Amino acid sequence: MNQTLLKALDPDADALLSAISAHVTDDMLSEIALADGGEDEECHLSSLRRIRDVGRIVEPLEWCPSEVLCLIRNSEPDWPSATLPSEIARIRGHWMRAFAAAALLRATHSPWNYDGASTEAPGGTLIRLIRSNAVLPVDFSLELVRFLAWAIADSDPEKIDAEDIFSGVTLLWLTLKLKRPVPDEYLISFAEWIVRQEAGIRDKVPHAFDWHIPSRGFHSPLSRWEGLGAKLRELDLSGNAKALQALVSVIGSEPTADRPMH
Repeated sequence: MNQTLLKALDPDADALLSAISAHVTDDMLSEIALADGGEDEECHLSSLRRIRDVGRIVEPLEWCPSEVLCLIRNSEPDWPSATLPSEIARIRGHWMRAFAAAALLRATHSPWNYDGASTEAPGGTLIRLIRSNAVLPVDFSLELVRFLAWAIADSDPEKIDAEDIFSGVTLLWLTLKLKRPVPDEYLISFAEWIVRQEAGIRDKVPHAFDWHIPSRGFHSPLSRWEGLGAKLRELDLSGNAKALQALVSVIGSEPTADRPMH
């Protein structure tokens, strides 16, 4: 993989969490702290404040506040309950989910390297952050690009890990969507890495993405990654190299994200 692309994207470990934290109020933190039925509320709240105010994850990241962060990360602010949520409540829910997702994503990397921050299939935390970002009145796509560039560089680019595929596809999409000023040859090299990695994972772990796609012959739930492939295919790349257009078309057709987003 061409590390030059990642460097060109101005990688930053903390810009994303810091930018989202600036919009998280004390009331939101209090609500997050209560997510587990109020159990250990003060412990959760103290740790959440530290994350928001100074960007530091409590060590080790165990019950406080990982339990409530995961619960809020798994929330669905757009789902109706007894009545349809008001727009204010909906946006508030997405702010809290974006904060929880950003904190958990940051916690999985150095210096914390928290293995338990994502208890669902690879990419689950990231796709929820992407979906909340699409709803919020402030767009954090640029900060997400910088975080993902750092996160991928921080990992072993040749290891067999589906998480890096989802991060890589997201980074490619956002870089092209935001029209970041990087040469096509960097993007081609990066796209080739994505294709190689996914082929390698499927060869060694045939069902690596089953949690993300409707399994043929089974009644599995629809993928939370639905739609990203379509969004890749919808990009106007007429001004880009033919080789890049072809690679993006291939990646956009992969079953990791080839159905309409819900």
